[in-house]
Amino acid sequence: MTPYQKHFNYAQNHFNPKKLKHYIENIYASDHYPDFKGFHKTAHWVADELAKYNIKTRVIEFPADGKTTYGDWIMPKAWDAISAKLIEPKTNETVADYSKIPANLVMGSSSTPKGGITKELIYASSPEEFSKINVKDKLVLTKFMPNAYKKSLIERGGCGFIFHGTLRHDQYESVRWVNSWSDEPDQWQFTEKDTPCPGISLSPKQVDQFIKRFEEGEKIILNLEINTKTYDGTLPVVEAFIQGQTDQEIFMTGHLYEQGANDNCSGCASMMEIARMFSKNKPKRGIRILFTSEIYGTIPYCYENLETLQNCIAGINIDSTAEVSYGSNKMQLYQNPLTNPSFVNILFDEITFASGEAKIFTQKNFVLDDNLVTDPQINIPCLFVGGCSQTWHTHIDTMDIIDWELFNLTTICCAAWVSFAVNGEEKEALALNKSLDFYLSNWNDSTHQNKNPKCQPFIDDFTNEVKHNYQASINNLHPIHESSYKKPSENGPTRKYFGVPSFSQIPIEKRKENNIGMWSGNCYLPLFLADGTRSIDRIAAYMELGFDYDYDTTHTYLNKLYEFNYLESPI
Repeated sequence: MTPYQKHFNYAQNHFNPKKLKHYIENIYASDHYPDFKGFHKTAHWVADELAKYNIKTRVIEFPADGKTTYGDWIMPKAWDAISAKLIEPKTNETVADYSKIPANLVMGSSSTPKGGITKELIYASSPEEFSKINVKDKLVLTKFMPNAYKKSLIERGGCGFIFHGTLRHDQYESVRWVNSWSDEPDQWQFTEKDTPCPGISLSPKQVDQFIKRFEEGEKIILNLEINTKTYDGTLPVVEAFIQGQTDQEIFMTGHLYEQGANDNCSGCASMMEIARMFSKNKPKRGIRILFTSEIYGTIPYCYENLETLQNCIAGINIDSTAEVSYGSNKMQLYQNPLTNPSFVNILFDEITFASGEAKIFTQKNFVLDDNLVTDPQINIPCLFVGGCSQTWHTHIDTMDIIDWELFNLTTICCAAWVSFAVNGEEKEALALNKSLDFYLSNWNDSTHQNKNPKCQPFIDDFTNEVKHNYQASINNLHPIHESSYKKPSENGPTRKYFGVPSFSQIPIEKRKENNIGMWSGNCYLPLFLADGTRSIDRIAAYMELGFDYDYDTTHTYLNKLYEFNYLESPI
């Protein structure tokens, strides 16, 4: 029996599907109506539930005042939803109702006057048309995301937006959950600088039905009543800790506070079950678990706890585990990037083979989530499990869509990964090293095929650095490698902000012009390499060698970030 099979069997034998179901049902009960009062309720429930197993927990609160910054991220303004309803008085038909479909209410939406407003609905077919029509005392219907036009609407006397969010063609009857109400469409949550504006999300089918009636010459009157509250509050995260026999730790993270059962109740339910499984017997390494608010909780948590996190040798971001991803129709595993090489990807691959169900899983390139801890400033190599599912951010992401067989299997695989990482010793290290040798032999040959003369001088340095860091990560389990490797050192750019950036400090016009934006891997990965010891030439070469990002494009991008005050150094 291989060490991979051993740890898979352990996880399978200790897994309790009834507990997993209990966890997801309770998280969903409060998070399905996402607002800050609900966030606190969820956080305290998670902490109290884990405490039943003698797991050390604490709820940590960060400012949610719309102005406090961590790195360059502006914390959201606390927001609570009481009710929201859109009715057509002519027929008394309810068009949208927060109590039945929480996704109908845009997260961050402002209130209407008490008792609601009864106004004419008009249609803006495009942003250009919106800028020309008279919106005073009107509700405006759109098929485009209206974030960028809220300020204009309110300044011109408009009353609110009714629209359908971005959806696929096969989601015609789905309501998109819109959790981004920033005035800048490439930013995210509502902050103090953003424009308060009522917002209602409908399905494309509902919007098209209104448009058809406009085309027939009908005048449409709607009554909209929204009761919400925006205030200076706090954003809670939950830290759980299982003490190990050594100072080393494994890090697990996943985010709460979204309206869907799969995204994102499932990932946190998986983490709770894994925590329960390891709560009885003291593992070799500690397990530190963060139930967070996506990005907005993780950045401040890491900033405030950076010294503690230095003991974490590997991490897993368990995002959503109960539905396959759209497109691949598989459970997606987003790789820890070569900017911080580690055994974490290879280990999960081997666990899936040990499960006998490897065909259900697929590896994808790095994308940003709470795996942001792989950033060398934080330095926890981290795999990301999950991704955008069939029902992602829609009102049909309910308990009814849970694929229980997949949910159970993915949780067991994650638990096996944790078991291997927390209790791994010499046998586990040797098994990983064998797997690594196979991977590196293929990767090394492929990398040396690069013919770009600008990259040629850096190929050996890059492959040696990657190999050394992989081997060092295995040595964290048990020392089996000796290395005389010495990292090249030269003057190069360093970063001016902590953590992955939102790029909010760059004017929106410049972000658009230079294709710089939140979530983009090609914007983050070069920064992960910018530690002051690598020249821009070296970073650009490593990006092409490791990620197929064009050398010259990366070079230009880094100089732009220096211009925008995100990097500093003698460039």
